Amino acid sequence: MKKFSAIFVLFCAMVLMVGCGGNSGNTVESESIVSGGSCTRDEAYYKINKCINGQSYLCDCEKYEEESDKCEKYHWVRNAICKSGCNSSTGKCEKAECSIEEANAGIYECKDNYSFKCNRGDKDSNGEYHPYWKNEGFCPIGCNTDTGRCQLCDEGSFACSENTAFKCQSNGSFGEYEYCDENGCNSSTGKCKNSKYCEEEEEGKTFCSGDNLAVCENGRKKFTECKGGCDNSKNQCKPWKDSETGLTWSSIAPANMFWQSAVDYCEELSLGGYSDWHLPTISELRSLFLQDCEGSRSGESCGVTDSCLSYSECWSDSDCYYYCHDSKGSSKFWSSSLVTDRDDERWIIYNDYENSSISRSAVDNKFSVYCVR
Repeated sequence: MKKFSAIFVLFCAMVLMVGCGGNSGNTVESESIVSGGSCTRDEAYYKINKCINGQSYLCDCEKYEEESDKCEKYHWVRNAICKSGCNSSTGKCEKAECSIEEANAGIYECKDNYSFKCNRGDKDSNGEYHPYWKNEGFCPIGCNTDTGRCQLCDEGSFACSENTAFKCQSNGSFGEYEYCDENGCNSSTGKCKNSKYCEEEEEGKTFCSGDNLAVCENGRKKFTECKGGCDNSKNQCKPWKDSETGLTWSSIAPANMFWQSAVDYCEELSLGGYSDWHLPTISELRSLFLQDCEGSRSGESCGVTDSCLSYSECWSDSDCYYYCHDSKGSSKFWSSSLVTDRDDERWIIYNDYENSSISRSAVDNKFSVYCVR
């Protein structure tokens, strides 16, 4: 199961809220909840907080690899708006004081589409309370200044706040969200323009979604990146040509395959008016994945190429493990090249997020497939 973003913590509290003014379907014109830029995996692991523009942000995952709980990209998520400023040493909000009378009366206040409640807090050693304003959560369709609480919404309705889509639950509060990609949120529908959720009529269908190819399964879209764009008339990715090598590539195949199935798939592929596709050799596959890498552990180039395919003579761990610029997710890709001193094995490329390696595998494993011509 995929991990939930830190944004979810804010909205869990909203399930308990009571509001008024049924203003569902509106778009809040405010700063995006997620607007702090990128951060690192270490900052996410150690749950680092940071002050940005006087507010408290937490480093968390922005995008997970499909069917994996590994994170592809991290960013700063605004986990709290600060009523009395942010402590630069801790990255957390300073406590804003309120009165014991306000706490006993259960007073709420609005600030920048957030709802705050005066909380008594715990007693100190002298038996005294030190009330403070507790952040109750973000209000996607606005905070009612008369009550200090989030506006109620209509069940099943959606709303946008900058680049985030929210869905209204049966109790009139927003309990679900989806952070939209670079295509943004459609204010007229309240949904992401490139939403990961399927409409009922889309179930089981394959279609273009922006520049990506989407397949709807069990209410969710599974996306395939189309580097050459998506052909809306045929609902398939267009081939794309690598200007550096002159090779033309298909998009990634829709499913992982055994090696022989991968060979057959490419030989039978008809795409973009071409039918002369083949499973790439290891040198061709290297040109696709390793050209953006900084270098190997040893600083030397891996000896495995179309002209050197022996495991014992051409491969070494230090030469064939690369540090790469961009995260590619975690996948293994077949080449057509035989490991010449191991008849039942073929050369593969293994992408593991920031790293790539040239490796080998028995033919009875299922890996990802690109075709080339």
